[in-house]
Amino acid sequence: DQVIAGSEVLSNKLGEFGAEGERFLKRDAHMKRLTEIYNHYQENGELSEDQLRFLYEIDEEIQGFGYYKDERIEKILANRNPKKDLSLLLDVSEDRISLTQKEFMRGGVVYHYEDLDINGVPIEIIQDLRFVKGYLYASELTSAQGLENLSSIGGYAAFNSLTSAQGLENLSSIGKSANFNSLTSAQGLENLSSIGGYANFESLTSAKGLENLSSIGGYAAFDSLTSAQGLESLSSIGGFAEFKSLTSAKGLENLSSIKGNASFKSLTSARGLENLSSIRGYANFRSLTSAKGLENLSSIRGYANFRSLTSAKGLENLSSIRDDAYFRSLTSAKGLENLSSIGGDANFDSLTSAKGLENLSSIGEEAIFKSLTSAQGLESLSSIGGDANFDSLTSARGLENLSSIRGYANFESLISAQGLENHSSINGKANFKSLTSTKGPENLLINENWYKKLYLLIRIKIKSFISR
Repeated sequence: DQVIAGSEVLSNKLGEFGAEGERFLKRDAHMKRLTEIYNHYQENGELSEDQLRFLYEIDEEIQGFGYYKDERIEKILANRNPKKDLSLLLDVSEDRISLTQKEFMRGGVVYHYEDLDINGVPIEIIQDLRFVKGYLYASELTSAQGLENLSSIGGYAAFNSLTSAQGLENLSSIGKSANFNSLTSAQGLENLSSIGGYANFESLTSAKGLENLSSIGGYAAFDSLTSAQGLESLSSIGGFAEFKSLTSAKGLENLSSIKGNASFKSLTSARGLENLSSIRGYANFRSLTSAKGLENLSSIRGYANFRSLTSAKGLENLSSIRDDAYFRSLTSAKGLENLSSIGGDANFDSLTSAKGLENLSSIGEEAIFKSLTSAQGLESLSSIGGDANFDSLTSARGLENLSSIRGYANFESLISAQGLENHSSINGKANFKSLTSTKGPENLLINENWYKKLYLLIRIKIKSFISR
């Protein structure tokens, strides 16, 4: 709709989605500009310096909505002289631009237009290099000496053997993935602001030097990092976030979204994660004892491991967990008032009161509430997709909306079934061994075997008669 596109309605709405909305707006802007340039090119064939700068991706990579480069870029540039264009755009002579490895080996090159392998190349040949349009293969380099002028790598950056980043002080952007897996110190990377793909810093013990890094487009491997200080500018991670050794999140105050799994398994406090609003994979916070700091976290699209959490205060905005939820140390559900659905198992082993779970309407698989003595707080729960373990429950009041259990139903301590009036089916075995009255489950269909239902009801009648 041209009216909507021309107004601020769409951009304002997308702004509500944080980093993801910003990425969409950027792609949308790039595609609109490319369409404008392509139409202009078809009409008269002439291109301005600014248009060429965009097409050659001098300042940033052109981002679209597909997996491959938009074919219109190649069509426009097909009959052009790249050396002549780049010479104009970069203000360097054509002899300082190389299109092949052989041309680069002559030395004095400032801009290389394709992939480049600098393993074993003498320092005097690489020392003038500022821009690499494609991949940079430097996996055998143990020192960055000679790369002092390098400011931009458009593709993948392979620095697998580098133990020190000293010499990369001018490097500001890496368009694709970056492998710094042997680096123990980031000092020397002070100007690096973005990595478009995965970032492998698995041996890094300190993030000091990464103060300007604001975005990682893919998997972020910080396996050995114990402190996040130095990552204050990092706002988004486009894939798996591996911070398995991190003991403090201070330094991650600007991190708002993780588009993959999040591993913070050594973290005991979430202070520093106040802006984190969504995790699009699993969330491993298994050592966390307090959720204070996670006030903005609204959704987890995988399993949620909060097994050491003793209080849920801080999770007030969490509305959905798409897979298993482990809250096995939680004794109170206060703080989970907005949680409406759990897609997998719901493990609340130690929960003694369900107050705080008033909005929980569905559990996709097994429900473990074995320490719960009262179901009050579960008034919205309508379905359990697997086994239901309510070992210690003596009253079913609070389960009025529960209509189906698709697995084994364990209500072994239940004395009265009042509260189960709407319960119509159990697909597995049912344990009601302490029940003294049939009031409540008259409509109950136990699908495992009809004669087991008959046995259950006869047993209840006999117990009722004996107790008179």
